[in-house]
Amino acid sequence: MRLAPSYYKYLSLLKLSPFERHAGGGWRFGTRRIAYSVVDRLTASGRARIEGSRLQLVAQIEGD
Repeated sequence: MRLAPSYYKYLSLLKLSPFERHAGGGWRFGTRRIAYSVVDRLTASGRARIEGSRLQLVAQIEGD
């Protein structure tokens, strides 16, 4: 699944650190809120996966 150009900034953030599920609901990168729709799109595309309370970047294999 191809992502819209606006989602690539979130992939760049995931390269730095995983997003964390906030106790009050939603996702966070530091103090920045991340919309559920962004997390849904990244997981649906196979670029990220949820592990516990974190959204992790999925390592891409060269040649794919």
